[in-house]
Amino acid sequence: MSDQTMAGRTVLVTGASDGIGAETARALAARGATVHVTGRSADKLRPVADAVGTEPLVADFSRLDDVRRLAEQVRERVDTLDVLLNNAGGTFAPSRKTHDGHEPNFQINHLAPFLLTRGIASRWSDDGVVSAAVHPGPVGSSFGRDSWLVGLLYRSPLKRLGTITVPEGSEPLIDGLWERSAALTGLA
Repeated sequence: MSDQTMAGRTVLVTGASDGIGAETARALAARGATVHVTGRSADKLRPVADAVGTEPLVADFSRLDDVRRLAEQVRERVDTLDVLLNNAGGTFAPSRKTHDGHEPNFQINHLAPFLLTRGIASRWSDDGVVSAAVHPGPVGSSFGRDSWLVGLLYRSPLKRLGTITVPEGSEPLIDGLWERSAALTGLA
């Protein structure tokens, strides 16, 4: 992993309550970034928020009103946002519907991040906000816990054969964000 500094940068990481979101948040904070974290579980998010020195922003992407509220909280809390890392997501049983009536994989993995990115990007488009939606590959995290089939694979010994570790999954995100952010601000 690169040792480039993120000092002076403000980052919002979604899906930061565990897995690569939590790992990425901690690594960016260690590089000097001001990191804000959001996730759907207040209990799981609290230790990550404490580790990066912020208050948790709890939002469930299966509820679009939560996403709108999150955008408003970020607007109130943050003067300038340099990077929005849309990491929240998962694999869910498609037979269930979200509170908003959508298929959960579509809403949580696509609609909610899009809504949060249009909401934040429109507020700070003149400030050079960097927004990234990520897919690091098969990371051995809790990603598939909400899907019977995918969860079965992630809970079996096959997990070790077909996945990468959480730190390995977060590494390209951290380095890629620094490179993109630095390029836009002339630091690269």
